[in-house]
Amino acid sequence: MKLAKWLSVALAAVALALLTSLVATRALAPRPGPNHSSGAEPFSSNLLSGTVTGLDPGDSVRLLLEELTEGQREGRGEIVQRLDVINGRWQQADLALPPGYYRLVPEGEGYVHVPHSVVFQILEESVIWRYTDLDFEFLHPADAVARLGLPLCPDPSSPVVPVTAVPEGTPSPTPQPESAPSGGPDGLCYANHLADVRLVPAGLQGRISGLHEGQVATISLCALPPVPGERYGQGEPPPADGSWTYPPEVSQLVEPLDRTHDWPLIAALRVGNGHWGLVDPSLVGNKYLVVADALGLTVQPPAYEVVVFAGKALGLPGGVDFVFGP
Repeated sequence: MKLAKWLSVALAAVALALLTSLVATRALAPRPGPNHSSGAEPFSSNLLSGTVTGLDPGDSVRLLLEELTEGQREGRGEIVQRLDVINGRWQQADLALPPGYYRLVPEGEGYVHVPHSVVFQILEESVIWRYTDLDFEFLHPADAVARLGLPLCPDPSSPVVPVTAVPEGTPSPTPQPESAPSGGPDGLCYANHLADVRLVPAGLQGRISGLHEGQVATISLCALPPVPGERYGQGEPPPADGSWTYPPEVSQLVEPLDRTHDWPLIAALRVGNGHWGLVDPSLVGNKYLVVADALGLTVQPPAYEVVVFAGKALGLPGGVDFVFGP
């Protein structure tokens, strides 16, 4: 009887601790706003997702996830995952992939697809990653002229690949090449189905210290409204009149948080001591509030404002470090 009573008390204490941690986390991190759709789960994990369009009703295709060897740019890699998909949204969560480069390429008889493949990078194992715009459009080769205004270019292994021109207004996941000189449509074709899209890792990273052995903290990432005059996309120097500025990538907040705001929750990550990070290219071009919480501990600093800049040189701003203590 005494043992059973002791076990009941212990289980109740554990349940109470977990409930207290969850309540504290939800109080610190605002709930998602009604107009925000990030695809974020309550606690984020590794995620691949995208959209498939253009298949005939009832048809499906297979997405092959290939691991590329170090330095590989061309050719096929080792298949590590297969996923059958139909028109609409698809996703694959909780994938455990070692660091390296990967290619996602469809396999569907009777179709060509745009783009040809999507290549992305997995960083070290302590970094959570979310690639959520792995989109493919399918079409039958015989429908190319009607849908695109041009025939499809032959495979690049052919001796000659004509100059490519994409009709104005044609959707494309890759930059449109320059049109050929005027002189008639002879030799023009559509080549975007031969292109590979290469995604650059973007997000944020830092370090956690001071947690008890085996303890985890919750890092919450919330979208902040844009500040008038601040730019979150690099590429042009600020005007001389000072009408707008580039804010710093990472700013510590030293004052206690005002928790009355209802900023959209983008991600919540469970992390331990050491390096942590989140790779998600959809984060670029915005500012975020980043807070950390662990049951029974205080944290310094209380929060950060982090800008993930858009532009040609995407990166992973670092230094988002939290130190826990009594």
